[in-house]
Amino acid sequence: GYFIIYGFVQAVLGKWNRVEQRAALAAVGISSTGLSICASWGICSAVGLSYGPMHSLIPCLLVGLGIDDMFVLVQSWDNLGDMPGVDLPEKVGQAMRHAGLGITVTSVTDVLVFLIGGTTVLPSLRSYSIFTGVGICFTYFLQITFFLAWFSIDQKRINDKRDGMFCWKRHPNMDLDKEKSILRRSFSKLGKILQHFPIKIAVLLSSLTLVAVSSWGFSNISVELNYVGFLPSDSQLFKWFSWDEELFPKEGELGHIYLGEIDLAQELSKLDNIIDQFEKKGDVIKSVNGWYPEFKKYVNTHFRSADNPIPYSPITEGNFNKLLTQFLFSPNGSRYQNNFKFDGDLKCGEPAPPILVSSIEFSHPKFETGPRGEHIEAMRWVKEKVAKENFPTTTFAMAQAYSRWEIDEVISYELLRNVLLALVMVTITTLLLLADFLTCFMVLLCLIMTLVDVLGLMYFWNMNIDIVAGTNIIISVGLCVDYSAHMAHSFLTKTGSGNERLQQTLTEMGPAVFNGGFSTLLAILMLVNSKSYVFISFFKIFFLMIVIGLFHGLVVLPTALSIICPEPYSHYTKILETKPEHTNGIIVPANGMHKSIDKK
Repeated sequence: GYFIIYGFVQAVLGKWNRVEQRAALAAVGISSTGLSICASWGICSAVGLSYGPMHSLIPCLLVGLGIDDMFVLVQSWDNLGDMPGVDLPEKVGQAMRHAGLGITVTSVTDVLVFLIGGTTVLPSLRSYSIFTGVGICFTYFLQITFFLAWFSIDQKRINDKRDGMFCWKRHPNMDLDKEKSILRRSFSKLGKILQHFPIKIAVLLSSLTLVAVSSWGFSNISVELNYVGFLPSDSQLFKWFSWDEELFPKEGELGHIYLGEIDLAQELSKLDNIIDQFEKKGDVIKSVNGWYPEFKKYVNTHFRSADNPIPYSPITEGNFNKLLTQFLFSPNGSRYQNNFKFDGDLKCGEPAPPILVSSIEFSHPKFETGPRGEHIEAMRWVKEKVAKENFPTTTFAMAQAYSRWEIDEVISYELLRNVLLALVMVTITTLLLLADFLTCFMVLLCLIMTLVDVLGLMYFWNMNIDIVAGTNIIISVGLCVDYSAHMAHSFLTKTGSGNERLQQTLTEMGPAVFNGGFSTLLAILMLVNSKSYVFISFFKIFFLMIVIGLFHGLVVLPTALSIICPEPYSHYTKILETKPEHTNGIIVPANGMHKSIDKK
């Protein structure tokens, strides 16, 4: 994967000649990501954060983000064109003037989203988010310092016409390639196509149609954790579980109500109430097979009259212990001996010893997976009924399936909580850094549409929302906004009519955004053949996020902005509307006003 990315970065950053190739710069850029990974893992491990299976995906994320920043910086440099009389440091500053804010917006939003993930109650997601957030901080710092320094050195080499592999060798007679890249020409043509009003309407209608279809899919997606899915699909254990589920399907989930050390003789009415509610709730409880219904029947038949049955007539503790022993040694009651743990041995003919733990067995019906989360509601109902009786000792309901259902319940809440918090933080950050309310709203709208599309298409790709998918969705919020934020910032720096600004934005920033998304896709491409559920889920969600995010960032957002046409930044209106002349580092607009590059 890294070799593929290296080849792609080298092809994008440089040109196909001995001087303008940037093989060394591409290696430096990717190595800066390696430094970020080392710094993140070192610092987070030093403070005691745990390392889990999902952490092996962090390099894929950091490589994609780092390369995205590289492309935006180099694209901003290329957009400046020739600036006679302006030396290299000043021109690099001009490039950073255009690229710096876009890189900062995306990096800050990414870090904030991951830090929000670091506040979750899920330990694996918390550790993963903090690891990645720290890595993004180092990636941002190294791109604007380490990579920028090497870029300046490499550009000086190109200006001196030195060889890209053997820098001591010069090619003084070589003419540098001034032709625009194929991708730049392609986005220029795309800009011309999108200027037609019917095309704009078609783009907006298609995006709304996709949102509508995805909303239906999102409304039907289920929340369910499948432990078996974490096993390699070609392992014998995975095959065994698959065959067992197919050939010997379960009819429900077995559960128990556990009661700690307690005087059961005084709590029979509460037990009777719980059993009665369980038996009446057929959609939640399939059957109750506890000792108490049989014990009640046994005592009322053989030892009580119809006028004073239990639990309505009191029973002493001593009498209860004698009757319990007789019941547990009777033909119908002997099977329930395993439901008790006594403080001593249970002996026939003697009162039962003090009870340390007792349990009542029940079973849930088989719940169909779906968006309503019937299994979660059933678990909540059981726990609420047990807690409502207020037993004087530790009492709780438990089933083996609850270990999965508890995670489903938590991930549903955490997914909603973290996504909403992430959207709030992204909105605040983009509003502060873009400084335009209308543009910020459009970026947020594209982000929400992208999330809805991803969640809806997950349903059509036979995916569920579980802890792995939920984690990937949360972290994709920060990555989704990158494409739209870069294009929005570029649009605000352009002047003219809506169509002119659309054309300039796509031509100048479109290639960098597309290359950034495509490089991230290359970073995760090798996961497609993985046997691990974690990697497969990561690939599917990020594939959807990249493709749909690029569609909204490169097509939908520029189209919408060209229609509503927000005001450009005031300093660009004053200076960039006229064609400047460059003289010794001074920008001289047509109106004769002088503005120093450094000051501006």
